[in-house]
Amino acid sequence: MGKKLSEFDRGVIVGIAIACSTIASCYDQPRMVAEAIGAAGLNRRKMKAAGVEKYDLDILKPVFAELR
Repeated sequence: MGKKLSEFDRGVIVGIAIACSTIASCYDQPRMVAEAIGAAGLNRRKMKAAGVEKYDLDILKPVFAELR
């Protein structure tokens, strides 16, 4: 991410990550969650840069594998 994120953008990304990790932890459908993350233009690097917690990033590991 070239430019610095605003607090709003950071909050949106963190919110999407939390929602997606919740869905990923409840259902064994990483492809579906990957579609949502991809549609939002996000990936692991962008989420990490926005401050998403390691807990959520760990849950999303199978999802990130789908995105590759």
